[in-house]
Amino acid sequence: MAEGEGGSTPRRPTPSRAERAKRDAQVLQLWLAGHSYRAIGDSLGMSHTNVDKVVRREMAKAEKRRDALADEALGVFIERSEALFAAHFKHALKGDYRSSVICDRVMARQARLYGLMGDGGSGAGRRPIEPDEPDGPLDEGEADSDEVVTKLDGWRRRSGGA
Repeated sequence: MAEGEGGSTPRRPTPSRAERAKRDAQVLQLWLAGHSYRAIGDSLGMSHTNVDKVVRREMAKAEKRRDALADEALGVFIERSEALFAAHFKHALKGDYRSSVICDRVMARQARLYGLMGDGGSGAGRRPIEPDEPDGPLDEGEADSDEVVTKLDGWRRRSGGA
């Protein structure tokens, strides 16, 4: 029986790793451009089922790269938020209202990130405090320049308390 007779197709030589990578990149590029599996297969001499396998394999590789990039981005986010928190925490402990709001927001973001904000009493759905709200700190002209005015101190002054 001669090659090609009886419905069998002639075997193509197995492509090298570099040729396969180049072909797979072409397959993905054509697929992303909107070509059908059959059209891609016809233009590259492949079956549509092999095109499907290549697309699935390349998309899985892309997902792994996305996951690695997401992990790296998460690390950068955590590092930056911790640096921001550390820079403001000492001021918040001394009564600086704006720093305490920043620390509260950083902790809330991290709690959401780590899945710590649940239904019961976690503050979910609570409106964040804006530093420029009327119940916030007094303007600089209303307080001594070296005095740190907290939200409670501002409220006491406006309400005539101690």
